[in-house]
Amino acid sequence: MKKTLLFLILAFSVLLQTSFMQKISIFGVSPNLPMTMLFFVAFFSRSYKMTMLSGLFLGLLFDIFSGTAFGIFSLTFICLAFFVSVLLDSVVLRDNIFMLFAILFFGTIFGSFLSAATADLFDLLEISVMHINLNYSLLKTSVIEAVLNSFLMLAILPLRRFAIL
Repeated sequence: MKKTLLFLILAFSVLLQTSFMQKISIFGVSPNLPMTMLFFVAFFSRSYKMTMLSGLFLGLLFDIFSGTAFGIFSLTFICLAFFVSVLLDSVVLRDNIFMLFAILFFGTIFGSFLSAATADLFDLLEISVMHINLNYSLLKTSVIEAVLNSFLMLAILPLRRFAIL
Protein backbone atom coordinates (compact mmCIF):
# COMPACT_ATOMS: atom_id res chain seq x y z
CA MET A 1 0.00 0.00 0.00
CA LYS A 2 2.79 2.44 0.90
CA LYS A 3 4.69 1.70 -2.31
CA THR A 4 1.56 2.20 -4.39
CA LEU A 5 0.91 5.53 -2.71
CA LEU A 6 4.52 6.57 -3.23
CA PHE A 7 4.42 5.75 -6.95
CA LEU A 8 1.11 7.60 -7.33
CA ILE A 9 2.71 10.66 -5.73
CA LEU A 10 5.72 10.32 -8.04
CA ALA A 11 3.43 10.04 -11.08
CA PHE A 12 1.52 13.10 -9.90
CA SER A 13 4.80 15.00 -9.60
CA VAL A 14 5.63 14.22 -13.24
CA LEU A 15 2.17 15.33 -14.36
CA LEU A 16 2.54 18.56 -12.38
CA GLN A 17 5.99 19.15 -13.88
CA THR A 18 4.91 18.66 -17.47
CA SER A 19 1.75 20.73 -17.15
CA PHE A 20 1.79 23.29 -14.35
CA MET A 21 5.40 23.74 -13.22
CA GLN A 22 6.57 24.78 -16.68
CA LYS A 23 4.49 27.93 -16.30
CA ILE A 24 6.30 28.86 -13.07
CA SER A 25 9.66 30.24 -14.06
CA ILE A 26 12.15 32.54 -12.43
CA PHE A 27 14.79 33.95 -14.78
CA GLY A 28 13.46 31.54 -17.40
CA VAL A 29 14.07 28.46 -15.23
CA SER A 30 11.41 26.35 -13.55
CA PRO A 31 11.92 23.99 -10.60
CA ASN A 32 12.19 20.28 -11.33
CA LEU A 33 9.63 18.54 -9.12
CA PRO A 34 10.41 14.93 -10.23
CA MET A 35 14.12 15.43 -9.54
CA THR A 36 13.33 16.89 -6.13
CA MET A 37 11.05 13.92 -5.38
CA LEU A 38 13.85 11.53 -6.40
CA PHE A 39 16.19 13.12 -3.87
CA PHE A 40 13.42 13.01 -1.27
CA VAL A 41 12.94 9.27 -1.83
CA ALA A 42 16.69 8.63 -1.84
CA PHE A 43 17.22 10.47 1.42
CA PHE A 44 14.29 9.14 3.40
CA SER A 45 13.63 5.64 2.03
CA ARG A 46 16.97 4.17 3.12
CA SER A 47 16.51 1.60 0.38
CA TYR A 48 18.78 1.35 -2.65
CA LYS A 49 16.15 -0.70 -4.50
CA MET A 50 13.37 1.83 -3.85
CA THR A 51 15.58 4.71 -4.98
CA MET A 52 16.55 2.95 -8.21
CA LEU A 53 12.93 1.96 -8.95
CA SER A 54 11.81 5.53 -8.27
CA GLY A 55 14.50 6.87 -10.60
CA LEU A 56 13.47 4.48 -13.37
CA PHE A 57 9.77 5.21 -12.86
CA LEU A 58 10.24 8.99 -12.80
CA GLY A 59 12.55 8.91 -15.81
CA LEU A 60 10.21 6.79 -17.92
CA LEU A 61 7.16 8.88 -17.05
CA PHE A 62 9.04 12.12 -17.62
CA ASP A 63 10.20 10.83 -21.02
CA ILE A 64 6.65 9.87 -21.96
CA PHE A 65 5.00 13.12 -20.90
CA SER A 66 7.72 15.64 -21.75
CA GLY A 67 7.65 15.17 -25.50
CA THR A 68 11.44 15.04 -25.85
CA ALA A 69 13.44 12.16 -27.25
CA PHE A 70 12.75 9.00 -25.30
CA GLY A 71 15.55 7.94 -23.00
CA ILE A 72 17.13 11.24 -21.99
CA PHE A 73 15.34 11.60 -18.67
CA SER A 74 15.33 7.86 -17.99
CA LEU A 75 19.09 7.70 -18.25
CA THR A 76 19.52 10.91 -16.26
CA PHE A 77 17.22 9.87 -13.42
CA ILE A 78 18.65 6.35 -13.16
CA CYS A 79 22.21 7.72 -13.03
CA LEU A 80 21.17 10.29 -10.42
CA ALA A 81 19.45 7.60 -8.35
CA PHE A 82 22.55 5.43 -8.52
CA PHE A 83 25.01 8.17 -7.59
CA VAL A 84 22.86 9.54 -4.79
CA SER A 85 22.26 6.06 -3.36
CA VAL A 86 25.96 5.25 -3.40
CA LEU A 87 26.82 8.61 -1.87
CA LEU A 88 24.21 8.30 0.86
CA ASP A 89 25.15 4.71 1.68
CA SER A 90 28.89 5.27 1.85
CA VAL A 91 29.67 8.81 2.89
CA VAL A 92 26.81 10.92 4.14
CA LEU A 93 24.88 10.86 7.38
CA ARG A 94 21.19 10.68 6.59
CA ASP A 95 20.15 12.27 9.86
CA ASN A 96 21.48 15.68 8.87
CA ILE A 97 18.79 17.64 7.02
CA PHE A 98 21.36 20.15 5.75
CA MET A 99 23.03 17.25 3.93
CA LEU A 100 19.77 16.73 2.04
CA PHE A 101 19.85 20.29 0.76
CA ALA A 102 23.55 20.10 -0.13
CA ILE A 103 23.04 16.85 -2.04
CA LEU A 104 19.93 18.26 -3.74
CA PHE A 105 21.76 21.43 -4.74
CA PHE A 106 24.84 19.76 -6.20
CA GLY A 107 22.82 16.82 -7.53
CA THR A 108 20.59 19.19 -9.49
CA ILE A 109 23.63 20.81 -11.08
CA PHE A 110 25.08 17.37 -11.85
CA GLY A 111 21.71 16.23 -13.25
CA SER A 112 21.50 19.25 -15.55
CA PHE A 113 24.94 18.55 -16.98
CA LEU A 114 24.12 14.85 -17.22
CA SER A 115 20.91 15.46 -19.18
CA ALA A 116 22.74 17.91 -21.47
CA ALA A 117 25.46 15.33 -22.07
CA THR A 118 22.83 12.65 -22.70
CA ALA A 119 21.06 14.91 -25.18
CA ASP A 120 24.40 15.55 -26.86
CA LEU A 121 25.00 11.82 -27.10
CA PHE A 122 21.66 11.47 -28.86
CA ASP A 123 22.69 14.38 -31.16
CA LEU A 124 19.78 16.51 -30.04
CA LEU A 125 21.87 19.62 -29.44
CA GLU A 126 23.46 21.51 -32.30
CA ILE A 127 26.12 22.85 -29.93
CA SER A 128 28.53 20.53 -28.17
CA VAL A 129 28.28 20.26 -24.38
CA MET A 130 31.97 21.14 -24.20
CA HIS A 131 31.38 24.56 -25.80
CA ILE A 132 32.24 27.34 -23.33
CA ASN A 133 29.11 29.44 -23.89
CA LEU A 134 26.86 26.43 -23.41
CA ASN A 135 28.69 25.47 -20.22
CA TYR A 136 28.32 28.96 -18.77
CA SER A 137 24.65 29.15 -19.70
CA LEU A 138 24.02 25.63 -18.46
CA LEU A 139 25.83 26.33 -15.19
CA LYS A 140 23.85 29.53 -14.67
CA THR A 141 20.48 27.88 -15.31
CA SER A 142 21.36 24.77 -13.31
CA VAL A 143 22.35 26.86 -10.28
CA ILE A 144 19.05 28.73 -10.48
CA GLU A 145 17.24 25.40 -10.83
CA ALA A 146 19.14 24.04 -7.82
CA VAL A 147 18.04 27.00 -5.70
CA LEU A 148 14.43 26.59 -6.86
CA ASN A 149 14.57 22.85 -6.12
CA SER A 150 15.84 23.62 -2.62
CA PHE A 151 12.85 25.86 -1.98
CA LEU A 152 10.58 23.18 -3.44
CA MET A 153 12.09 20.64 -1.03
CA LEU A 154 11.01 22.88 1.85
CA ALA A 155 7.43 22.43 0.66
CA ILE A 156 7.85 18.67 0.19
CA LEU A 157 9.49 17.91 3.55
CA PRO A 158 6.19 17.67 5.48
CA LEU A 159 5.38 14.54 3.41
CA ARG A 160 7.79 12.53 5.54
CA ARG A 161 5.34 12.76 8.43
CA PHE A 162 2.85 10.73 6.46
CA ALA A 163 5.28 7.79 6.41
CA ILE A 164 4.91 7.03 2.73
CA LEU A 165 8.42 5.61 2.63
